[in-house]
Amino acid sequence: MELFLSPLKYEYQCLCHFGQMLRFLCCSDQQKAAESWKRYLRMDNSKVVDIFVGQLKSTLRCTSCGHCSITFDPFWDLSLPIPVRTGQVRLQQCFDHFTREEVLDGEEKPVSVVILNRMLELSP
Repeated sequence: MELFLSPLKYEYQCLCHFGQMLRFLCCSDQQKAAESWKRYLRMDNSKVVDIFVGQLKSTLRCTSCGHCSITFDPFWDLSLPIPVRTGQVRLQQCFDHFTREEVLDGEEKPVSVVILNRMLELSP
């Protein structure tokens, strides 16, 4: 009897996970950020985390089809680039430089799921 139930349990777990992911995809960015943070705190929750850990939002947009992927990741530190300037550099300028939009091309260029599916449909 246990052998028969195991696949059902696994399938139920997969469906539950799929339902959670589907709800996550339909949420606003603020809700996604909160859910990602809660998930992180379930693994690592301490006073040190309260003081030193933050969350970074990354947005990746396909230049071909416009598909957008947004992720939220915890960070312990940020390596801020120092812009090349003469004279005094303000911290805000470093943050602006860190968060500026960049175009990924060549080997870095991501391929969206939408484009990938189209490519697979066209292949023999």
